[in-house]
Amino acid sequence: MKNRPVIIDYTQERLEHYSRMASLSFTPTLITRTREVLAMPQKFTRGRRTSAYKYHGVCYSRAKTIFINIRLHYSRKSIDTTVVHEIVHIRYPYLSHGEPFEKRIEAMQKGKVSKPPKHKYVEKWGI
Repeated sequence: MKNRPVIIDYTQERLEHYSRMASLSFTPTLITRTREVLAMPQKFTRGRRTSAYKYHGVCYSRAKTIFINIRLHYSRKSIDTTVVHEIVHIRYPYLSHGEPFEKRIEAMQKGKVSKPPKHKYVEKWGI
């Protein structure tokens, strides 16, 4: 897809929607261009700075930012899937890819609202 304002607005709307479903206390900042990734401080993007263009999405948890590479997506549904995937990374920073991670994604896609994070996670990860 082309990185058009209407698609960026749609992606931002979905990001806000899924942030509420994940019971986040904030909506992550959305960036859609690799030059925006390169403009971020290196302390936030270390390890996924120059390779971001390869991925459908990247979560920069410490910066509370999500990069969605719209150019790699072929439909709005694929954008939704990537947004949910990255929101799950922010909401559950202790989960890595695997079955429990995939279950969280499926639940959110089916409309299940997450419980608010426990106090210890809010302090430690700022979620």
